[in-house]
Amino acid sequence: MKLFFQVFAGAGAVVLAVLLGNIGYTQYQSHIIGKAADSLLSHNQLKSDYRILENQVAQLRKSNRSLSDDLVAAQKEIKTYKMFEANRSAAFSNSNPVSEDCLVFKSDRHMVECQNKKRLAREEFYQKYK
Repeated sequence: MKLFFQVFAGAGAVVLAVLLGNIGYTQYQSHIIGKAADSLLSHNQLKSDYRILENQVAQLRKSNRSLSDDLVAAQKEIKTYKMFEANRSAAFSNSNPVSEDCLVFKSDRHMVECQNKKRLAREEFYQKYK
């Protein structure tokens, strides 16, 4: 009988060791599968984030083109306005000769009067030359 209990205990120990080994191996496989699933989810999230970033880059490129077009248009308007102002100033200078009385200033007051006349003449001319 003693031999029976020894064999039974030994077999029980072997069965227990195999059972614990199976549990450990199952836990290990579960851990590996969990890591793979996390990696897959992370990869899918990265793909989603990448698509979002691609869309944002496309929108920024479109906005950049629009701003570039607006900048070119604004530069053309400025150039046109500067040309208009230069032409208007030249036209005023050609059409409004300085009176001989204002060629040489007699006093500070005389200079101010001449400059005021010139300013008023320029404003009147610019009102007509729009």
